[in-house]
Amino acid sequence: MTRTVGAISRIAMTALALVMLCAGMAQAQPRGCFGTVRVAKGVVEFMAREGGEWQPAPAHTCLFEGAGLRTGQESGAMILLDDGSVIRLNQDSETWFTHVPERFLLSRLAGMSLLYGEAAFDMTAGYDDIFVETMAGAAIVQGASATVLIHPSGANSPERSREMSVFVLNGAVHVLDVYLNHRITVGPGQQTNVMRGMKPQSAIFIDEKKIAEYVKLWTRPLSETPDAGGVAGREALGEARRRLLACPPGYYSASLWCCPESCRQGPSSLPADIVCQAGTYYIGNRMCCDDVCRVSK
Repeated sequence: MTRTVGAISRIAMTALALVMLCAGMAQAQPRGCFGTVRVAKGVVEFMAREGGEWQPAPAHTCLFEGAGLRTGQESGAMILLDDGSVIRLNQDSETWFTHVPERFLLSRLAGMSLLYGEAAFDMTAGYDDIFVETMAGAAIVQGASATVLIHPSGANSPERSREMSVFVLNGAVHVLDVYLNHRITVGPGQQTNVMRGMKPQSAIFIDEKKIAEYVKLWTRPLSETPDAGGVAGREALGEARRRLLACPPGYYSASLWCCPESCRQGPSSLPADIVCQAGTYYIGNRMCCDDVCRVSK
């Protein structure tokens, strides 16, 4: 009996020690801190609350709900989350962290607003969905490697950032229009585009190698490896983006969209057995084309 009681006591003490250890780990970072800036190259700034002042954000800056992070020209930042997931912010970008719930003594990033620029996500399976809101639409990222790009439109400002593209390397990302009425799934090696006020373009396959090369160009310098190198120049980045956004064979460019060549035909009357969604039109080869494809016919 004494031996049994002693064993139970040891188990209880071990459990208590584990609880205290977890509590100590949770207190090692400020409460509400969901991750830290691990790499900051060039001009990287942090604002604790909207309406405050932008301050330099060196490595190990703690990030929490309501905070903002922005980068300047030829700059960038890497954010490390508690489970090893990584978010990288490209040059000329600004984001705000809008929703950080508590999960078992941990703060988990669940919502962010990307005002302009570009963010790359390398999320481990099991992390909460991250809802990425933009002026053009939204993306839901979980367990995926993907890039959300806000297309510059003359100036880095939310009012001008009304077009976005989403590229997926691994996993899947759900993409929605700005009113959250239309939702599509973008899988590995696929791209979609969203313009404010329109539903997302149907996902199209593009060259995965082309996506990987582009992402590597600007994300590799934002890593903790000694030979990471410097941030890509603006001209080099712009040329890489042009190659990335070039439409694949069999498609033509209409604004941000890559439209099937058959959509160059004029619309015709709709047969009874075909139903097109709002924002699309019908053409003679029994195809429903996005309305934006009319632009370059």
